[in-house]
Amino acid sequence: MNGCIETTVKPTQATEHCEIDTTTVVSTTFEPSPTESSEILSTTEIFEPTEDSSGVKCLEASGIFPHPSDCHLFIHCAHGHPYVKQCAMGTFYNVEIGVCDHLDNAPETCK
Repeated sequence: MNGCIETTVKPTQATEHCEIDTTTVVSTTFEPSPTESSEILSTTEIFEPTEDSSGVKCLEASGIFPHPSDCHLFIHCAHGHPYVKQCAMGTFYNVEIGVCDHLDNAPETCK
C-alpha cells in the first residue's frame, strides 16, 4: 500500500483514507534596500483655479463647496475641475455640515 489505510465500507466496496498534513508555514523577511541618500524628498503642488462655462471656480483642487449664487446647488471639485451638482428636490446645500439637507433646516434666504 501507499501509506493509506484501507477500510471496507460495504462488502463489495473498499475505500482508502489518507491523512495529509495540510499545515504549511511560510515566513518571509524583506530587508530594505540601501539608498544613496537619506534625504526626504517633498513635492509641492501649485493649484491654479479653473472655471467651468458658467464661471464657477474651484478654490481648491479637490472638495465639495457651496455654489456662489444658488443654495440648491454645490460645486464638486476634482483635480481642479468644477462640476456643478444639484441637491435633491426639497433639499439645499448646508455649508455647516457639507451635505444636502432638508429645507426645514435652510435659512430663510434659501427657502
